[in-house]
Amino acid sequence: MDKEGMLQALFSSVGSDYGFGEVTAGFTPEKDMKIIWMRAFGWIDFWISDYLEDAPAEVLESVADTIFARISTQDNIAYSKPLVDYVTSDEFLTRNRPLYLSRVNGVSKGMEGRHVDLTDSYRRLVKKGLIEDDPSIVIRWAPMMEASYVGHSSILMRTVCVSRRLDNVYVPEEVLDFILFSQIAFVQEDFNQDPSKNILLAKETLKEYPEYDRLMKNVTGMGLRLWREVSPAD
Repeated sequence: MDKEGMLQALFSSVGSDYGFGEVTAGFTPEKDMKIIWMRAFGWIDFWISDYLEDAPAEVLESVADTIFARISTQDNIAYSKPLVDYVTSDEFLTRNRPLYLSRVNGVSKGMEGRHVDLTDSYRRLVKKGLIEDDPSIVIRWAPMMEASYVGHSSILMRTVCVSRRLDNVYVPEEVLDFILFSQIAFVQEDFNQDPSKNILLAKETLKEYPEYDRLMKNVTGMGLRLWREVSPAD
């Protein structure tokens, strides 16, 4: 049985246990890992992120069970240990991070930008003892001119993408360092089913940053925000 067939069979089987007669499920390419569904009278259709395409049957079955349980009870039931262990494994990261980066339009190949090399900012943070050197984190520039956020960072993909609008000689080094620290603080949080909780934890970490109040005023004065407020379903 191919991957799509296995996914369909698993979701149909689990769905029948929850009283769903007509269930369809398939993998779909998305930038972020997510599971989306649409339902109406008598049927339900699932779009499953293709980052899970190589997941073992046990993991996919646990995903189906959790999702159907959430739909049936309206409770924010935590994902299973098999899924959490799988998506936080080195194997998952090695396989999927290149794919994730390929879906970030215009992402840089390295840390060097047109005017600013993020390597310098990262090294300053390490030298000051504000962060520990962590080779597992990938840092890149990415164009984000349509939004006011300083970047887009992923805990699962251990990736920090900083907006190219900060690749600017007029942005003070201390402000850039503060912004980069904020994104690294988020990525270094443990995986949690509620992304908004990780943002709150990162905010608490950031408040310990030297001269937090002054630097935060600089960021907001530039019309920028550090994190997108996300919902638990993201």
